[in-house]
Amino acid sequence: MAKAARKTKTEVVEESQESGVMLETHGENTLLVLPFSDHLRRVAKEKIPGIEFDPQSKSWQVPAESVAIAKSSLDALRAEHARMDADRIKVSEQAKAAVENAVVKAAYKAQDARSSGKILAVGDFYLAQANGKNYVAVHEVGILRQAVQGDTPDSTRWDRYAPQVGEQKSIVYKRGVGVVQDRVPEKTQTAERNRQPEATR
Repeated sequence: MAKAARKTKTEVVEESQESGVMLETHGENTLLVLPFSDHLRRVAKEKIPGIEFDPQSKSWQVPAESVAIAKSSLDALRAEHARMDADRIKVSEQAKAAVENAVVKAAYKAQDARSSGKILAVGDFYLAQANGKNYVAVHEVGILRQAVQGDTPDSTRWDRYAPQVGEQKSIVYKRGVGVVQDRVPEKTQTAERNRQPEATR
């Protein structure tokens, strides 16, 4: 399947600017455009056979035999995104109620970016975490992983993090995955940051 640059010869087949879920055609290619979300990615891959992510266009290549399925899946994907939006808003409002003059922002996910503090609110898709002073970071729960030690040093596994309100945690991003650990003292954070292992989705 040829790669398609989204900025040329674009015909939008189906779109919802409000949700950010769109299906576009570029010549013989069809692209599924999604807001960045681990959960939406998983839902789309379950519903639409054969789609592949194209880093150049930052969208999903849809094989010709799956275009009809992609069109019929748009409403479900938009509804799922609406659920996520509602959950993000709910978690943010709960955080604002817990922190005076809270400044709520999406968590910064650059390599080695860290946030540390108390888990303030937990929803179905997002959690809100205190991150110094009156700042609050909102993380997508689906991309968070926590190491679970097995019987031997080599048997550590990475489980999805199941957050609980009130926990004190540090979350550091490695290749788009948030590695969750018990919060470390401020004076040791710099050294610990350089020793964080990487987790897989």
